[in-house]
Amino acid sequence: MDSRDYSGLGIELLNQSNYRVLRTCIESYLVDEDLRDVVDDNNTIPSTDESRNVDALKKWKQLNAKTEFLTKKSISHGLFNHIKDF
Repeated sequence: MDSRDYSGLGIELLNQSNYRVLRTCIESYLVDEDLRDVVDDNNTIPSTDESRNVDALKKWKQLNAKTEFLTKKSISHGLFNHIKDF
């Protein structure tokens, strides 16, 4: 397992009672991974109209996918089943 993976750091997955603690930990983790702008809405999607934006759009999609994955894997399976469609 990746040593930078917060689920491997002994941090409990999100459940019905630990949101405040886990939120702080995840925020720090996203800053460390240089992904905080994705959830702060500072990382707007590049225009798809210009060919020069192809690389920027690809990077934007990768950062968003990585952030989404990291967030999803921090949620307990029981809770994830209740919120996955939102």
